Amino acid sequence: MDVKQHYVYNYSDLPKEGWIQACIQCREYTSKEIFFKAIKHKYTVHEFYIHCCPRCKKRHKTIFNYIEFSDLCDEIIKKRYPELFSG
Repeated sequence: MDVKQHYVYNYSDLPKEGWIQACIQCREYTSKEIFFKAIKHKYTVHEFYIHCCPRCKKRHKTIFNYIEFSDLCDEIIKKRYPELFSG
């Protein structure tokens, strides 16, 4: 089984292949990323890593804030990778 890694970040004027990207929540430039989830689709496991700055990551300590973050990430992933969620 193959493993494909996807790095999810907010849009910015930075190069798409760079190691610094915009935080998914506040758009601050960061090199920090966190593993969010893995999805198996056909014969490939897709791993999603989210660019999240340290300040936003600290906010995830309450369940409400984490659910809000999780919903945002799920929504973005489904929009950017719809082929992984089609029947």
